[in-house]
Amino acid sequence: MAQTKVVVTDYIEQDLNWEAEEMKKRGVSFEAYQLKFAPQAELISKIRDADLLVVNMTPMTEAV
Repeated sequence: MAQTKVVVTDYIEQDLNWEAEEMKKRGVSFEAYQLKFAPQAELISKIRDADLLVVNMTPMTEAV
């Protein structure tokens, strides 16, 4: 079975180290980025294969 992948598109905390460690304990791939102002192509490339997205302020357009 494939590993679940969680991607955080942007966040306001200083870091997400605690969250990353908790996901690791559960065998979940966890990636956190600051993509709020990223070009659409970069955003898409980072989230393309995510099973779950955690979004704060990153625009989620129809194209995305």
